[in-house]
Amino acid sequence: MKNKVNVVVCADKNIEVGLHVTLYTLLENTRSKIKIYLINNGYAAYDLEALHKTLKPFNGFYEIIPISLNADYFKKLPGFWGNKFIYTRIMIADLVNEERILYLDSDLIIKVDLADLFNEKLNGKIIGCCLWDKIGKSQEKDFFFSLGMDLGAPFFSSGLLLMDLNLWRKHDMTNKCLQFANQYSHKLIGHDQTILNYVLYNHFHLLKDKYFTRVWPQDKPKEKYLEGRIYHLVGVPKPWDFLGELFHRNYPLFKKEMQKTYFKRYKSYRNLTLLKLTRAVRLLRTLQLRMIFDKVRFIKNIFIE
Repeated sequence: MKNKVNVVVCADKNIEVGLHVTLYTLLENTRSKIKIYLINNGYAAYDLEALHKTLKPFNGFYEIIPISLNADYFKKLPGFWGNKFIYTRIMIADLVNEERILYLDSDLIIKVDLADLFNEKLNGKIIGCCLWDKIGKSQEKDFFFSLGMDLGAPFFSSGLLLMDLNLWRKHDMTNKCLQFANQYSHKLIGHDQTILNYVLYNHFHLLKDKYFTRVWPQDKPKEKYLEGRIYHLVGVPKPWDFLGELFHRNYPLFKKEMQKTYFKRYKSYRNLTLLKLTRAVRLLRTLQLRMIFDKVRFIKNIFIE
């Protein structure tokens, strides 16, 4: 068996179902012991108990270390669908006492052994990450250009990060991230991802494509998830969001993974909390605006042609 893998996940209650699927598929496919640092907001003892129930088939192969952090710490920064807990990953080096960790978003379906990734060389870089596109293709391209960044340089996803925490601390990256965030809080279109792409410009190592396969809600339904890849459920709604069963075209595949967990009977329209309803209203408004925009663009294209 390979050495222990240190994993960090940052989750509030809105992402709980995705967290269970992410960690179940991680343990199902990784043949190493996993040390999981769960940086959380609003998780009670019964929530942790539910997570242990999901991971029961892997008893002896994992441990969970819960770390509570209040999202109010980031109250001055813009939220992502109202969620400000996303900025937590820039604080990892201050919260986790390890030399190296693998940060995972809680909307992943993992079909690969992550021990090899965890032990990958970073060649002196602070983080390893996966390519999203070029900076010139990002939403923040004008902002980045004004800061002197090369539009042809790679723009990376913050959904999976292999982090050398010793180097991170040595270069005081947490403070640099927070300073940038506070200075340009009105420019953070991609939130934490915007921060990391600027502060870590030229300080990252690109990982293999197999660790980042995007699955959008509108993507053509897949017959199955192929082994040897990590699937990132990008965009909104997530399969577990309110009415995600209807709006996410790959919900059946997600459901197949979800049924292995504590949430095997989960329905998005049951047990709605104020937190979930607030997120649902934001999502439905955005989906409605997106539909209007698509119709306007369709009509415009007809007249142009």
